[in-house]
Amino acid sequence: MGYDGKQNRLYMVDKNFYIYSYSLLLSMVNYQSAILNEDIHGAELFFKDIPVTQYQKLAKFLEQNDKKEMAFEITPD
Repeated sequence: MGYDGKQNRLYMVDKNFYIYSYSLLLSMVNYQSAILNEDIHGAELFFKDIPVTQYQKLAKFLEQNDKKEMAFEITPD
């Protein structure tokens, strides 16, 4: 298992040596972790690094965690 920060990809290898690649934005993970820990200021620091294309997923996460006002602020539509 390995992570490439330049490409934001997580690479995994199974026992048959098949390689699996997943997109993983550390800024998104850190933002979500800060929200779950009720660290709103810390979350805002990570928010600037999250691409606009991920805002819809982020809004769903916020809504599911009773942060509806924050979700509404970043919803693109």
